[in-house]
Amino acid sequence: MKELILPQADPLTDQSKPVESVTISISAKIPHTGEIQSLKECGEYYDQLAQKLADALTGSLPQGIIEPLMVKLMESRVSLYRGTMK
Repeated sequence: MKELILPQADPLTDQSKPVESVTISISAKIPHTGEIQSLKECGEYYDQLAQKLADALTGSLPQGIIEPLMVKLMESRVSLYRGTMK
């Protein structure tokens, strides 16, 4: 199993609550075809997982990591967004 240890964000002020540490485990199986009944349910399922991951990352990582991470994620999928030129 891979383990990544990253720096945690600092509280914004001395009066702020400490930033909570987060452990992310990517080990669950994707539901089988019969467990999700429609494309809408499938989209909602993935949207909920994406929101949980986004909340965990944005609530725990320093801002200096969040923005470059967003760029890296988009760059890794750039071929999916290219259209045909005519």
